[in-house]
Amino acid sequence: MIQVEAPPSVASGLQRIGRAGHQVGEISRGVLFPKHRTDLIGCAVAAQRMLAGQIEAMRVPTNPLDILAQHTVAAAALEPLDADRWFDTVRRSASFATLPRSAFEAVLDLLSGKYPSTEFAELRPGSSTTATAAS
Repeated sequence: MIQVEAPPSVASGLQRIGRAGHQVGEISRGVLFPKHRTDLIGCAVAAQRMLAGQIEAMRVPTNPLDILAQHTVAAAALEPLDADRWFDTVRRSASFATLPRSAFEAVLDLLSGKYPSTEFAELRPGSSTTATAAS
């Protein structure tokens, strides 16, 4: 695997290199190529930390509303959702264990088009783009 530029983290560098060995038991190998002199330092530090197993501590994001919106759209695309049941399901995730109902409702309002905006107006239900796509 060839990585051009230092990876953004040791963990992401290891993940990319790890995917290079596509068979069970195969050893994954990677090469880091810096894009410029300053990047050489990042590549050297990343490589040294990868070899030493010094991976950054993981941080679980708390209440990432953009992710909630994406998952809500994906779930609603499969079947109708009951808001109360969906809220209970979402709250079972560590990332959303402390999600306030008000934030959940705000995401649903945003997704349902409650907040008018001229941006992305062509994506609103009933717009000419929607009618064209549906016909």
